[in-house]
Amino acid sequence: MRISKVLDYLSGALRLIISGMLMILFFSALEIEHRSVIKMMKVLRDYERTSGQMINKSKSFFYLYDKTLLIVATRMRRLIGIRQGNFPFLYLGCPVFYGRKVASYFEDLVRKIARRILTWYNRFLSFGGKFVLINDVLQSMPVFLLSAMNPPQKVMEQIHQIFAKFFWGNLGGIRGKHWIAWDEMCLPKNEGGLGFRSIKDINKALICKIMVEI
Repeated sequence: MRISKVLDYLSGALRLIISGMLMILFFSALEIEHRSVIKMMKVLRDYERTSGQMINKSKSFFYLYDKTLLIVATRMRRLIGIRQGNFPFLYLGCPVFYGRKVASYFEDLVRKIARRILTWYNRFLSFGGKFVLINDVLQSMPVFLLSAMNPPQKVMEQIHQIFAKFFWGNLGGIRGKHWIAWDEMCLPKNEGGLGFRSIKDINKALICKIMVEI
């Protein structure tokens, strides 16, 4: 099986992460059962009573498939007592969605990287300084997301374009000459590159690590 197919397969899986102050519940219209929801809420109340930790309902949401009948959604809101959210949404910086991956779901990550560069707008930076900032700061920002899912190629190319513009251009808005393609700059130094880490390669490495652990 090709690595790209494996990545697409893994990226389609949703990880349910439970946090003390935030709980996200997923239901399907075919799987909802009145009695099961009541039992689930009882378990949560028992947890609150035993641990002393209270679920913050003002920060909690439950999510339903968009084809869920209105009467079912209304019943869920009444039983659970928290607000209903809509897909897609962000959790720990990762977009949570179902169906086809859309580049717009990852706009928050792209904007964060671009905003971080703006904080260096008025600073004079050498190529060496930019290299360090890209390698040590910018490329670390998407690591958590890249370890959780496989973003569309378009998104990773967007991030590479931001890195390239920052490296070759100045921070005054004047476009610089891109002497070498970014993919070539990600090659090892002994192969003619600068040793930058490719976002695509980081994503593959992190997903492969998960495969080994599984």
